[in-house]
Amino acid sequence: MERRRLRGSRRSHRKSRNGCANCKRRRIKCDETKPACGQCMNHAIRCDFTLPQHAQLSQTSTHSIETSGLADLVQAGHSNPPSGNGFLFISSSQTDFKPPKRRYQRRQPHANDTSNVVSARLEVPLTLNNSQSGLNVIDLEIFHHYLSQTSIELMDPDDDGHTLQVAIPQLGFRFHYILHLLLALSSYHMARRQSMGAPHERILAGDRHYNVALTQVSSSIAGLDQSTCHAIYGSSVLICLCSLAKGPRAGEYLAFSGSGHVEWLTLLRGIRSITEVSRDVFSIDPVSHSNISAHEILPEAEEQIPQETLCCEWAGHLEQCKGLVEAEYPVTCGPYHAIYLHVLSCLTNAFGHVYGRTNVGRGERCAKVFQWLYQLPEEFMIDLQQRKWLALLLLSYFLVLLQELDSYWFIQGWPAHVMGEIHRSFSEEQRVWMQWQADRVRWRPSIA
Repeated sequence: MERRRLRGSRRSHRKSRNGCANCKRRRIKCDETKPACGQCMNHAIRCDFTLPQHAQLSQTSTHSIETSGLADLVQAGHSNPPSGNGFLFISSSQTDFKPPKRRYQRRQPHANDTSNVVSARLEVPLTLNNSQSGLNVIDLEIFHHYLSQTSIELMDPDDDGHTLQVAIPQLGFRFHYILHLLLALSSYHMARRQSMGAPHERILAGDRHYNVALTQVSSSIAGLDQSTCHAIYGSSVLICLCSLAKGPRAGEYLAFSGSGHVEWLTLLRGIRSITEVSRDVFSIDPVSHSNISAHEILPEAEEQIPQETLCCEWAGHLEQCKGLVEAEYPVTCGPYHAIYLHVLSCLTNAFGHVYGRTNVGRGERCAKVFQWLYQLPEEFMIDLQQRKWLALLLLSYFLVLLQELDSYWFIQGWPAHVMGEIHRSFSEEQRVWMQWQADRVRWRPSIA
């Protein structure tokens, strides 16, 4: 009987109310070791013993500051609190910590305990359960690179940077696929800079954000309306930039490919569909003022260039192409005669805009060059994919214009890469017609 009484008795211990807030909340014994108690150390959470003494004496005021700060963050990033599909900024350490499961349900805190509970929760590092849409510290580094490097290199000298550094990132806080595309573009930029190191890891990070963005954009197109049209439009442009930013690669040649599907050009031409649908309904410029009509911000029809600018070296070569079109597709050949002459006319106008004007900014010149691809007829696109020599010849002249945009890092390498594939697709007799273009892009055939 005495042994049973001894076995069932409880060991005496010293009671103390000086334990940390974490141990009090979990109702466990705190060893009161400072600067961090043993229980907090074992569970890899921050012990409030590490907080300054004045912070512990003003928990109630701290609670009001912290909660108002959280409200400001939520309002700045999104109109609703972050959900499981939203962005979550996480700590670079202890991301696998999980609070221990409890056998009994935790009691509801009293009013005077609220500040302790909130402050303790804020001290625990935010974790992410392998969600694709989460941002970690590496992603924050990539976003910093976008703001400090990538966006600056995309600007014209007289650009104040508001669009690239303020308006578009703010749009990304509302539409997360925009933010993913900015991170992808910045990752590809970092991969191209040898000083950054680890190019393979940078490309993988860019591909991760790029693929997440593609999935989100695809699901958003069905809900196109006044509130989303500008984000869809902006995402299409960024997707095209990302496709170019990945750099030249085997099987991808801008307007045709080895797989039969040109992803980036399909997306670029998809912009035209969005613009045509939205022209009279939506204002698709995310930074335009409300008093500007949609007609003022959408691409206009090709303007005719002054006649005197045609008396140039490039004008003579394009005139020779016109003779080739007349011989290859006479009027009796149906619509192809008109189609090829239209493509050649648009190409001539693009040359006049790039070489015939000196007061054109780099961004406007870039838009004018890519407008040629943007407006290509579907029949001509099929001929490019089938590698018909006259279609490829006209594309080689486009590469001359593209070389003029070589100051953009995402253009570098593409003109020579595509010119090499055109050269391999031509016969010896046909290669004579691409010699001038090859010289302009500084491409030479490799010596076997």
